[in-house]
Amino acid sequence: MSLMKKSAQKARAQACCLLPTYSADTFGVCSALFELGGMVVIHDPSGCNSTYTTHDEPRWYDTDSLIFISAMNEYDAILGRDDRLLQNLIETVRAERPRFLCLIPSQIAYLIATDLQAIARAVERTTGVPSFTLPTNSMHDAERGIYLALEEIARRIPPSSTRTGISPLRVNVLGVTPLDFPLAGTRHSLADFLAHADATLQSCWAMDCTYEELCTAAAADVSLVVSYGGLGAAHVLQERFGIPYVIGVPIGPLKAPLADALHEAAHHAARRASSRRSDSDTPTRLSMTTTITTPPNVQQILNTKKYPVDKSAASEKEYIWPQSLLPLMHAGGSSAPNAPATSIIGEGIFAASLAAALQAADGRNARLIVPTAHAPQLLPPGTITCPSETALIAMLADAAALLADPLYQALCPPDLPFLPLPHTACSGRLYEAQQRNLLDDAAFSALLEELRYKAPLQNYGKESP
Repeated sequence: MSLMKKSAQKARAQACCLLPTYSADTFGVCSALFELGGMVVIHDPSGCNSTYTTHDEPRWYDTDSLIFISAMNEYDAILGRDDRLLQNLIETVRAERPRFLCLIPSQIAYLIATDLQAIARAVERTTGVPSFTLPTNSMHDAERGIYLALEEIARRIPPSSTRTGISPLRVNVLGVTPLDFPLAGTRHSLADFLAHADATLQSCWAMDCTYEELCTAAAADVSLVVSYGGLGAAHVLQERFGIPYVIGVPIGPLKAPLADALHEAAHHAARRASSRRSDSDTPTRLSMTTTITTPPNVQQILNTKKYPVDKSAASEKEYIWPQSLLPLMHAGGSSAPNAPATSIIGEGIFAASLAAALQAADGRNARLIVPTAHAPQLLPPGTITCPSETALIAMLADAAALLADPLYQALCPPDLPFLPLPHTACSGRLYEAQQRNLLDDAAFSALLEELRYKAPLQNYGKESP
């Protein structure tokens, strides 16, 4: 009986009664590749495509894109009729002539082990259109799908011989999709931030962009990773072309340190590359943090997963200096140490950047809650990852305020100050009209004033300025 009670308690702790699941990895792939002129086919029964297009894709009604579903039926699943899928793919690719074909499985194709890699090879051999598959299964969240899709594109872009290292700095921004950032204004805000930092936007992966723009990414001096979805592409661009990367979102007070870090990373990489060229027989292998002012724990995240590299660029990989500002940006606020914290729920890099910006602007503590954490080593100490709904309710009982998607308000105590931050990957387009572009200084200032009004700092340990 006690075992049954424990099982029931565990099931209740894992169940979600009020919150939806986050957008699936298959939809993350579709979102990342939407504007690039390719064709994406989800191998799944009919219906899943409409879930993506009607709920998670704000560009669907205004922008043409080849997003299809294979409409697998019961006979296909039981009898394994891969010939039908292959024939349909070949006919459609020949008719549409996309730039590439991305074939992705959902749960059923994943469970019956359909060999989509072999099918993609057969399509490419027959049609001449580059074709590939990605290991999705609709049982992970969209961040993983964005990561896989942008990583694959980074492997396929051509090299460039136009990197000159002269001012202004050329920057790739990686991990921008409507699932995590507002469609309206985000690219403009990024370009404005870079212009004030004496830099230009080389490529934006992958919103308000073209495939041709992404193909120029190898000419950039440095990359800026603004969400976990862009981290895979950053690794590949680092390995293939020696492009360093910095992690963080330019929000409010974070803009200046991020701009400095971009210039420092590019300068350090260029200096090491120059040293290598001047003494190719006896290369100088400097420590990645030599002559750079960074906290010791930055070194812990430098040596992440290694990826296959192009042999032509193998000599470049020792010059890379990836740096994350997140460990030093979130050193703790100046409110009372045991005071209730402002809780922030969202994508990891964005939430950590927002917490650091609020700390710098207002000196308040923040507790990060990341439902879709994939790289916890990039997050500040104390970040809570993937909590259950039951655990969330308990955490929010003593919070000073909550910044999160509006659907999370159902878990809050009635008197908890709540500031909505609509997140398309969580609530789809339900709250699209309420989205805040916090990369814009006016929007961040408005959020800060609203937070000061609803949750004054004197209520939990510090006088409000």
